[in-house]
Amino acid sequence: MKKALCLLVIMSASLGSYAQVKEITGNGTSFMQFIDASFVKKKVKFRVSASVKIISADSSSWACIWARVDNKNGGRGFFDNMGDRKIRSDKWASYFVEGEMDENSDKVYFGGLCEGN
Repeated sequence: MKKALCLLVIMSASLGSYAQVKEITGNGTSFMQFIDASFVKKKVKFRVSASVKIISADSSSWACIWARVDNKNGGRGFFDNMGDRKIRSDKWASYFVEGEMDENSDKVYFGGLCEGN
């Protein structure tokens, strides 16, 4: 439990350091970070969360947060990019992605994505 709590604190702190407000022009932008997960010895749940809003006159613009777990054998253990629940609101709200990692996990990647102008 101690390692899982530490991992969540690291993920929150890391994501917070990248989440600065910046005007996006063009087709979009993204950010990503990863952490080592090879120390995990049993199933561990995790959550990536962010406060997000869209400021755009383009109604097709959207954003999302995402997480992916890569396994030690090169395969994918978990993936969610909010593709079925894209963020389009112009009001601040909290969003999250929840997943699991286990003894086969190698790295956890997480980040955000904005599409549109």
